[in-house]
Amino acid sequence: MLSGCMLGIGGLSPDGQIVLSRHRQAAANLLFQLCMLKNPKSGPSRFGAMISIDAYLNRQYSIMRVLNETLQEAGFTFYIPKVLSESFYKGKEQK
Repeated sequence: MLSGCMLGIGGLSPDGQIVLSRHRQAAANLLFQLCMLKNPKSGPSRFGAMISIDAYLNRQYSIMRVLNETLQEAGFTFYIPKVLSESFYKGKEQK
């Protein structure tokens, strides 16, 4: 999932932050161009809608990660289908 609006990821060097920022900008530009090619009239609003959903996906990812960790610490087994866990994985280490 695109995280163009996400600020920074902690633990990266300043050079790493710059590289990550450039890649995010390139991905955002590509997504915007795709939205404009598909439908020039509603492309900008579609792009905005796609970017705005990122905050909700990040929140859901965090909730699921904490729930999984809590249940594992309590000794319960909890299965999150791979398709769901991959859709919320954003370069953070999976636990």
